[in-house]
Amino acid sequence: MFLQFDSLLRPSGKWRLKYGQQIGLCSRKLNINWDWPSVSQGLRSKLWEDTMARFHLEDDPVIKKNFLSSVAKRFRDFKGKLVSGHIIFTRKLSKNEVNRQPYEIWKNIQREDWETFKKSKTSDIAVLKRQKAQKSAKSNDNPHHLGQYNYEDARKIWIHEGFYPNSEQNRGDDWYCSMHKKDKKTGKRYIPKPKTKAIADKYISNSILVIFYMRPTR
Repeated sequence: MFLQFDSLLRPSGKWRLKYGQQIGLCSRKLNINWDWPSVSQGLRSKLWEDTMARFHLEDDPVIKKNFLSSVAKRFRDFKGKLVSGHIIFTRKLSKNEVNRQPYEIWKNIQREDWETFKKSKTSDIAVLKRQKAQKSAKSNDNPHHLGQYNYEDARKIWIHEGFYPNSEQNRGDDWYCSMHKKDKKTGKRYIPKPKTKAIADKYISNSILVIFYMRPTR
């Protein structure tokens, strides 16, 4: 398999989906009681080297960084899935999960690891932390839509697509772009919430006025 990348070094071509599966497989090689910062550099390198060999990749530092970021996100999402589905029961279980314990579903999870994970996620500290996060999420009327990207990586995509409002990068324009979702069918970007859209439209209008009045006169 020879994986291809687009101009922004994002996976593309016929092996893109296989590469996504590889990221999932790598994330499952991590113990659920770890957090990403505790994963050794040696193990991270091993995951990357195995992936390079499988997809005939060069040891490009940017691609490696993107790969490891994707593994880290997939790992966090999987643990979140375990919590929501099998501990606090806020997620509807798939048919494969009903009446089964995680260690009976996923071969990478040992029973003793699951018991340790469950205990840690039901501790007083974990419960308070979860309640704080839920309260913060509810109070956030304008959540971003960055997906798996951070602002730096997302900005490259916005600029490449000609969506970034100004040539000079700034936090205001980052915020404006991050409020938009991308329609999967049309590829067009839009802001789901009317109140957020009104704020974003006002921001753009004010930005245009500032640029106009700052333009040097002849």
